[in-house]
Amino acid sequence: MVRASDIRIRELVDEMLYREPSDDRDTVYVTDCVDCPMKSVLKRRNGHRVTREMLYGTVMHDVIVSRIAEKVGGETEVPVSVRVVHEDGQFTLSGRADLVRGDTVYEFKFTEKPVDRRYLLQANAYAVLLGLPRYCIVAVTSRKTYLYCRDVDEEMYGELIENAIKVHKLLNNVKVNFSHGDCRKCEYKNVCPVHRQSRLL
Repeated sequence: MVRASDIRIRELVDEMLYREPSDDRDTVYVTDCVDCPMKSVLKRRNGHRVTREMLYGTVMHDVIVSRIAEKVGGETEVPVSVRVVHEDGQFTLSGRADLVRGDTVYEFKFTEKPVDRRYLLQANAYAVLLGLPRYCIVAVTSRKTYLYCRDVDEEMYGELIENAIKVHKLLNNVKVNFSHGDCRKCEYKNVCPVHRQSRLL
């Protein structure tokens, strides 16, 4: 039989796995810019539950990345930021690189997709913002660990900045034209104005 004290434990887990809505319109995070801009805005406006990938990532950062830094050196959770000015305003683009060691940014991902363009955009942006020439993705799957290293790509960074501007405009209710990806699996498709509009066409 479930007791009231048992239910409280479940409620605490739910509280820990929920991100409250945010009305911050002056900060855009690098991770907001690697996915659909509208999805990022809807997550911030509505709040969201932490995904399994995010939960694994938190555990990985708290346990694995810090231990790796102890063994090989480097700095963890390195903050990055830059002020971005565009025709409709300005904002701070910010984030945190998982590990910086020497001339390289390392981003750790616990995933079943070893290489995802989102990861490349994120790690590349951190390297550019830190003035470093290269980055590596350490992708941990259930079967093995993959390592992908690349030189920074200014064109890819420009793409991320364009996405960041779209997110900032959407946060501030400025109309933005953009093509969206596959909405079928998106948890926000029923409240997304872009998805609704595309279904009317």
